[in-house]
Order: sequence, then structure tokens, then C-alpha cells
Amino acid sequence: MLVKREQTGKTTNKDKRNVLRLFKNDGVELFEEDVKYVKENDVLYISQGEEFNQENVINEFEQKESLGEGGFGTVVRAEHRFTKQQVAMKFVKKDIVQGCVCL
Repeated sequence: MLVKREQTGKTTNKDKRNVLRLFKNDGVELFEEDVKYVKENDVLYISQGEEFNQENVINEFEQKESLGEGGFGTVVRAEHRFTKQQVAMKFVKKDIVQGCVCL
């Protein structure tokens, strides 16, 4: 069963063993009443009660080969495991982003 919203707008999960949470790829949580708006090719993420974790999205891609490396990091060719879409993914070096201020 998916998580249901109470009248207050908060989620309830009385039986955590059987609760699944559904998220769109941008991290927006979907509830039972939202499922009717899901399109055929929409990619959704299911958790067993945990919050959405953007880092798990990277696991949908199989890294194929390195395309290059530079001062900021490495670029690799990757393929989406389900859609087979080819993408280039850039992995920025940790020391570059540490201490950065997000605007």
C-alpha cells in the first residue's frame, strides 16, 4: 500500500512493513490520489518508507567509458538501464565543491 495523506496533509504509515513511498524523478512524493496522473513513460522511484535520495538516481545509469578528464573532474559515457538513453555524466572532484556556497 502507498502512503495515504490525512486531512492535515501529513502522511501516516501505521504499518511501516507494508508502506511504499513513490517519488517522481525530481523528488516530489506521489500519493495514492496522484497515481492517476502518472504517464506511461514516467520514471518513478519507490522506497520502503525512506526519504527520496537523489544519489540513488545515479544507479539507474551504467557507466560505459571515460570520455575525458580535466581540472574539475571526469566525464563518462553512460547508458540508462531502462530507456537505453545515452548520456554524458560529469563527476566533479570533491575538493572543487567543498566550501562552495550554493546560490
